Amino acid sequence: MLLPLREYLKWVEEVARDIRIAPQPKNPVFGRYARLVPAPDKEHAKPKNVLIDLGDSFEDYRGQDDSTLRTLMQDFDNPDLCSDVDEDGRFSVTIAGKQFACEIEYREATRRYAIRSADLDAYFQAASASGRKSAFTITELLNRTQSFRVIPALEGVVYANGKFYCPQGLDRREDGTFPQLDNLVAIPILRSLKTEKGEEIYLTDQAAWRAKSVFGMIKAICEISPEDPIPEKYGILGKELAKFDLIICDDDGNEIGDFLAIDTERRVVCIIHAKASVSVSHAAVSAFQEVGRQALASLAFCSAIAVTPKVSQERWGTEVNANGKVLDGLNRIFKNSKNFDVTEARAVMLGALRNKSWNREIWIVAARLLNRGTLERRLENGDPGNLLMQTSMFLASLTTSCARAGARLRIFCHDSEAQDGEPEEPHL
Repeated sequence: MLLPLREYLKWVEEVARDIRIAPQPKNPVFGRYARLVPAPDKEHAKPKNVLIDLGDSFEDYRGQDDSTLRTLMQDFDNPDLCSDVDEDGRFSVTIAGKQFACEIEYREATRRYAIRSADLDAYFQAASASGRKSAFTITELLNRTQSFRVIPALEGVVYANGKFYCPQGLDRREDGTFPQLDNLVAIPILRSLKTEKGEEIYLTDQAAWRAKSVFGMIKAICEISPEDPIPEKYGILGKELAKFDLIICDDDGNEIGDFLAIDTERRVVCIIHAKASVSVSHAAVSAFQEVGRQALASLAFCSAIAVTPKVSQERWGTEVNANGKVLDGLNRIFKNSKNFDVTEARAVMLGALRNKSWNREIWIVAARLLNRGTLERRLENGDPGNLLMQTSMFLASLTTSCARAGARLRIFCHDSEAQDGEPEEPHL
């Protein structure tokens, strides 16, 4: 609302006076957000742990197999990009089964960190779309964008996005609960799903595809009759997914999300991101990082200044394309309780995404990537480890980002003890 300058200044004076009055209770909302702190000296800024974030900024990189870095990041299983740093600033990361030696140091003059790695620079060579190599190495890009999070020697401080912060709102509440667990929901079947799309399984056995892949599980839930009970193995995920009357598989490399879902009665629109892993992770932020980035990217369609998604007229009437393989007979519209034709379904879905009055939700369906029980046990035991801090901060940042965009975050993960001789990740 526009006000005359005189009235605005009067309002500012009133706010300032209220802030000075003691003892005024502080609004608890502000306790949820990390607090910016001054940059420490070099000794206190000495890095103890680093989490590298290889995101879309490096899409123009090409590796030895001439694939873009983004493709490489998606192809290998559970990258280890969160590492402890030794006294000399050395650490290593594992990418595509290869270990890369790295170094990191804090430069007090610029109040920024710098990463060096001849191994990474040699493996990832930058190239433009035309094939011309960039003048930048991957570590130069990392340092320019500060695409990593550091836990320094100074206790209770984290470095992220080029700034030092004091995390808040991560301690146990008076009722014994932890805010890191608020959005995490354990689903039994997610412990056994080892593939996201399961295209190879689909081409040979569609029944097995429904039982062994995340996409197949979602399709199986969509096929349950409203009169039938939701099987226990699907848990809350099955019950919540059943509430939507239009569910569309949007995955194709240019998607808004893997799935889009709307409930026209409750006026809820949901963007769903799915990920699965062959190996089991229990509380490792590296394994969960990629799907988390995808969720953050989809917030562009949720905020008050959301961009309008562009979807061709025929796209959602086609068959699902999974990693370049067309799944014959599998239409992108997984559920259609209102019997919309393709044109109507497109209009209703895009209308819901554009309509600011609809409630928005972001779902992450993470199979074998995050164990809620393991995370809870470590929090209850007061684990001071760097891995737990990195995981807690990443989950908190996802929640905060979604809240700022006006979207509710829900993370569906597994919750079971390590099985079949598979140990939990070691405490870093």
